[in-house]
Amino acid sequence: MVAPKVSLVFLVCAILAFAQGDPGQFFEARIRPVLVNNCYACHTDTKLGGLRVDSRISLLAGGKSGPAIVPGHPDDSLMIKAVMQTDEKLKMPFGGNKLKDNEIKDLRYWIQAMAAFWPAEQAKPEAAAATAKQFTIRPEQRNFWSFQPLRKPPVPNVKNAGWAQTPIDRFVLAKLEEKNLQPVKPADKRALIRRASFDLTGLPPTPEQVDAFLSDNSPDAFAKVVDRLLASPHYGERWARHWLDVARYADGDGRPDRRPVFLGYGMARDGYANTWRYRDWVIQAMNEDLPYDQFVKAQVAADLLPEKDRAAMLPALGFFGIGPWFTGDDTVFVEARANERDDKIDALTKGFLGLTVTCARCHDHKYDPISQKDYTALGGIFASSGYWEYSLANEKEVGAYQAQRQKVKASEDTLKEYGQDLALRVAETLTGQIPEYMLAVRKVVLTDPKADLKKVAADEKLDPEVFQRWHKYLTATDKLHPFLKGWDALMAKGGGADADARKLAEEFRDIVYRVVPEKKAVLKANQEMVRDYKPDPNEATVILPGDLMQFELFQFKQQMVQKVMDTNRFYVWIDVVQGEDDQSYVKKDAIFQFKPQGLLRFLTAEEKAKLDSLDAEVKALTKQMPPEYPYLMGLKEDRPQNIKLNIRGNAHVLGEEVPRGFPAVLGGTGGEPLPFQKGSGRLELADAITRHPLAARVMVNRIWMHHFGHGLVATPSNFGMMGERPTHPELLEYLASRFAEQGWSIKKMHREIMLSSAYQLSVQQSEANASVDPDNRLLWRANLQRLEVESLRDSLLFVTGTLDERLGGPPNNLNRAENKKRTVYARAARTPDNTLTLFDYPDPNITSEQRTVTNVPTQGLFFLNSDLMARQAEALVARLGPEGEGEEAATARINRAYRLLYERQATAAEVRRGLQFLKAAAADPGGMPPWQRYAQILLSTGEFFYIN
Repeated sequence: MVAPKVSLVFLVCAILAFAQGDPGQFFEARIRPVLVNNCYACHTDTKLGGLRVDSRISLLAGGKSGPAIVPGHPDDSLMIKAVMQTDEKLKMPFGGNKLKDNEIKDLRYWIQAMAAFWPAEQAKPEAAAATAKQFTIRPEQRNFWSFQPLRKPPVPNVKNAGWAQTPIDRFVLAKLEEKNLQPVKPADKRALIRRASFDLTGLPPTPEQVDAFLSDNSPDAFAKVVDRLLASPHYGERWARHWLDVARYADGDGRPDRRPVFLGYGMARDGYANTWRYRDWVIQAMNEDLPYDQFVKAQVAADLLPEKDRAAMLPALGFFGIGPWFTGDDTVFVEARANERDDKIDALTKGFLGLTVTCARCHDHKYDPISQKDYTALGGIFASSGYWEYSLANEKEVGAYQAQRQKVKASEDTLKEYGQDLALRVAETLTGQIPEYMLAVRKVVLTDPKADLKKVAADEKLDPEVFQRWHKYLTATDKLHPFLKGWDALMAKGGGADADARKLAEEFRDIVYRVVPEKKAVLKANQEMVRDYKPDPNEATVILPGDLMQFELFQFKQQMVQKVMDTNRFYVWIDVVQGEDDQSYVKKDAIFQFKPQGLLRFLTAEEKAKLDSLDAEVKALTKQMPPEYPYLMGLKEDRPQNIKLNIRGNAHVLGEEVPRGFPAVLGGTGGEPLPFQKGSGRLELADAITRHPLAARVMVNRIWMHHFGHGLVATPSNFGMMGERPTHPELLEYLASRFAEQGWSIKKMHREIMLSSAYQLSVQQSEANASVDPDNRLLWRANLQRLEVESLRDSLLFVTGTLDERLGGPPNNLNRAENKKRTVYARAARTPDNTLTLFDYPDPNITSEQRTVTNVPTQGLFFLNSDLMARQAEALVARLGPEGEGEEAATARINRAYRLLYERQATAAEVRRGLQFLKAAAADPGGMPPWQRYAQILLSTGEFFYIN
């Protein structure tokens, strides 16, 4: 295969990818583990098919089929074709389950946007094991700025001392004066209160609040605004959402029938129905200004805190308890547990410490002084802490729910088994009619012009749907078994004699007759094996959400002892009798496979009656189900255990055992992780995090970022070697020191930042400043910022008077017209709602340091065409009051709209344009009423969804 020329579009994509994040980090977190767990067993030293996949050079060289990747062109890459499994002869992983959709997406992105970037080649397993003990932290690494103790620097002297209201201003101004720059003028009071209101509550100010601020000429007028906003319950909703991005918060699918979210061994209920209790705890913690050090400790080890604090803090364990957990039947136990630990380490270290420790999963970190031992030491902490549900109900409530649920499940199982028996009984009946169907298909094929299928089915007294399926199947060429080759050859020669055709049809019928009982026996044996599975005495087990239990050796034992059919006869089964959902190559129903309603026409009266009776029993028992008892999702101490190094990140290839502990560079040791001794080590871990200066630095940087649009460190979750250096290092140290001094109060940090002159600057441009600092990294002006999607939707509801301002509660569907609660309470699925992703909502499967801001045409189409915009335009018109008659009444409504939406009066020109639009719209009666059209335009303007 010849690689096509790299296009300009690809180069731009690649540049953007490298600009937006560390490609090495993406590779180590999202690409290498997929290759290790799915490809290395066959495509490293063994080189099956002549292919190695453990280096970029090897992938480009390829194997017997050609290059495995074509950088920039995933659709031309054999690797992508293999994992997509679109080619019958090229399906990878060999003998395993198809990769998950997100894994395939990551591989495509890696090949297309990152040109299959690969870090420096790693050592072989033997060398990795040998060099693990030789890890040392070099002096320059230990002396790196972010690992140093906090030091509170002196406040610098500045020339323009009159501009500086706070020490923050002196640090900012000192940097500006170094470059001979001056800050622009302050923002006007209307812009300032709008900025503060959105920053702290995510909602605009009311006209009355704006008027009060404008008329308050006291020196502390703005301080009073800040204090009022910090005391608002909406503050917690706004700032909890920022943290939930870091915490990769997501809800379950919210199935109202209480059935499982996932299918798994033993799962009996929606194990993700209570995720929102963590979200509500974060909101409450923000509103109560829980000291940040306690905020951290609660999320890591609430169950291990002193008893007086424990009950109130337990919901915080949702940081880890809500997952993601790997609960599917297709997960390999040791790989699933390794991936769960990796997710927890990633969220923990990026979120609290600003370090990319998971880059050390497969080998020592390429850039930071973090060893694979450090990673494994943290992994042992989470291997010693299992999933646990903390019930908020009494034992009687829990017992009643569990008992009734068992009755429902038993009834459902009976109904399901009877339905399966009926389906096979119908299939056996139809099997006896196979010769008639095949001969009728032959008749149609040999007729010229072709006979009508429905008419032939009626003439031959055959089921028309089944007959159409037989016609499609017999005239197709993609059969995977050999049993119809004789039939196909006969038809190719003109159909042969009737007797010969009937003989071949009856032979195929007899094969199907034998296949059905054979498959039934296989199914029965395998079901019994699953139901009666007994783990070995030392076999690891885990409990996961939904009462799911997984066993370490279950899959391997199942694969060794489960009964299977002959491959060719299995293909007959899935083509003719019953397709199987877990076979990726089956893209259709089998000929004798029907949905429940389609099956009814083949049943006897007695069978229908029994089916109805069993269905009624399920519904009656389900109706009697008590409400599911409330519980908290979290972790609980398990048997303390150390884990072994995963050589090359492969959970099946183990190296030396590593004691539980804290990374050496953070723990101050010579090179070995700082060991933890108490239980799992989670409480020691929480203490170690809050003692380290990175905890304060990372959090104050996040706070600063959400006020100014970018952090003092532009990579908020990466304070390592490959992260950005702080633009104002002394200011960052000052803020971190103040944060600790003031009792880790987030609200006090807001106040200190917002009362500075730097925060209160306008967005005014300065050509002189921009020529020196075009990105405004030195903070000579405020940054224009678009509302995040939550604030955008919430503001639409707020200004139209329809926002439901009640706090907390279970999640609701975002797009239901009756859902008027704030967007933070909408269901946050692992696959987010399209409206959210349209406006740059982050991927909730991973911790997110900051949101990107895109400007694409589909966003404009949202303002024009979405149901939400139409509904809120109608609500705004209603809030403007009666329409009245004449130009004066229309002018009053226009001014009221401007006050509600933009906190100001409309100009004479704006009033004139509004009147002209309404007049033109009235002359065009199609579509929305004129005022609703006008309202939608006002809600869609940049002035509404941009701040500053």
